Amino acid sequence: MERRYRQNVITTLAVSMCLFLTMGCQMEAKEPKPDNAVIKDVACKADEFSKYIGQHRSVLEGITLPPRTRVLRPGALVTMDYIESRLNIHLNGQGIIVKLKCG
Repeated sequence: MERRYRQNVITTLAVSMCLFLTMGCQMEAKEPKPDNAVIKDVACKADEFSKYIGQHRSVLEGITLPPRTRVLRPGALVTMDYIESRLNIHLNGQGIIVKLKCG
């Protein structure tokens, strides 16, 4: 009886170790890069709005932004879909425009 118990314990440990070791072999999926890895800021007209970098977000209220423009605060949750013509306006914690990016 004790011998059978030991065999069961050893078998269980061996299977557990094999499963544990194969978990480490799992590959991470990498996100696909857009076809054009070098993104031109003209696609979303970021170059036209670059004069607003360093200014408060309130300057955006009086201008017409491109369709689908996102104004992003620090820590904002955004979708990961890539839309070349979409303008992303990044703000810092004080509401200052710090970066413009297509996507």
